[in-house]
Amino acid sequence: MVCGLVGGAVLGFILGAVCGTFPNLFYDARAACKEDLVVWNSFSEVDRLRAELRALAHEQIAEAQHRMARALLLRASGDPNQIQPADEQLAQAIEQLEEALVEFHGTGLEAEILRPLFFALKHAGRLDRWLELYLQAAGRRASDRLITDFLDDALAIGRMTGRYSEVLRIAVFISPEPQIHSAAVPTRAPSCTAWVPSDSAPLPHENKL
Repeated sequence: MVCGLVGGAVLGFILGAVCGTFPNLFYDARAACKEDLVVWNSFSEVDRLRAELRALAHEQIAEAQHRMARALLLRASGDPNQIQPADEQLAQAIEQLEEALVEFHGTGLEAEILRPLFFALKHAGRLDRWLELYLQAAGRRASDRLITDFLDDALAIGRMTGRYSEVLRIAVFISPEPQIHSAAVPTRAPSCTAWVPSDSAPLPHENKL
């Protein structure tokens, strides 16, 4: 009995000394689990916030697209009295997307907002603003698919606004031998309230509206 107590005390002293001398020698499973849980919760929180941001952005995009669809339907009615309501719907859609672009700046969602915004600006005849946003986006990430998808439009709008050389530099950066096509835009730059003809053929990315 005494020998057992003495032996236990000696063993405990040795283990304590070893742990004190080499604190990292023994794996603390409970501490490790806590650390893993903290890391896991951190990633989960980041993913949750990203999902919430994306949902908010998509909600605003959807609302703007509904306004754009109503504007197109009003314009397609052929009723002259519906021109002003159509223009107002389109202007509201542009305003909402412009605000979303500012609100979600730096979140990685800019491209998703710019696609419908490009569509709306083009149909509203606001080509200067269209090209300004395109060049800004290209300056940040010229290799982004958004820039490639809208390159034909950008080249055509660049011709009409006197900024063709700026767009051409982006085209050459993307491809040494860019294929320059005529985009479905007016032959002259319309006023801010003008409407692109409804019979202009939409590009593939416009069909995603």
